[in-house]
Amino acid sequence: MGRPHIELPVHKLIIVCCLICLSLFAWHAFSRRSTEIGLNRDYHLTYTVYWGLGMEQRLALKHGMKPWTAASTGWTEILSKPYNSGAVVYANEDAEIYYIGTRFNMVIATLTDGAMHTTCDEEIIPKPTALAEQLLFRGTKSAPFVRNIKWEEQIDPGAPQLMTYIPRDAIGGAVPNHPPLSKYYLGLRYLGKFGIVEPGRSHEASRGSEVRFVAAEHSPEPRLGLHFHCG
Repeated sequence: MGRPHIELPVHKLIIVCCLICLSLFAWHAFSRRSTEIGLNRDYHLTYTVYWGLGMEQRLALKHGMKPWTAASTGWTEILSKPYNSGAVVYANEDAEIYYIGTRFNMVIATLTDGAMHTTCDEEIIPKPTALAEQLLFRGTKSAPFVRNIKWEEQIDPGAPQLMTYIPRDAIGGAVPNHPPLSKYYLGLRYLGKFGIVEPGRSHEASRGSEVRFVAAEHSPEPRLGLHFHCG
């Protein structure tokens, strides 16, 4: 004899499906954290980190109170997680174009058309200052700039790297009203940086669980934050 066929009542089946959906929604909500800053023209830039089996981060542009995203970078895997997370934010003088460095690539957000695109073309990195010129070795056509950390420390001692945790005591906040000129890029102002907050002592081995934006007055400009390695 075969096994008896068991049918769940329709209402129980609906309840089971709802519970599964709620569980997935809860996992989705608790496995990601976001923070945002206000830009010009009533735009907002959101930085999100997703903790799953791996780790991913995303930048998104929203306008006003609209619930949908105007533009997004899509999800980028954080390699050597979580230490390669973060994003440094710059604006041009009229705050119409924003440059975001992630070390994996450079993101350009233009507010005149609400667009955002990602590039691995080193030729369009904003022009370096005299200090940045000293820090960069000239490479080949396919890789115009070459980094040498020991050399950089001699020329620009103590400057922070982009890929570091946000200190737990760092003050989060909005974009400064009068952001400073960049040390490394001509015609740009340094606004601050996004990143994962340093885990507490009880979570030393964890991958973090909080993200934050720290404005320029509370976070020194990372060295060569718009230079990247797409490989």
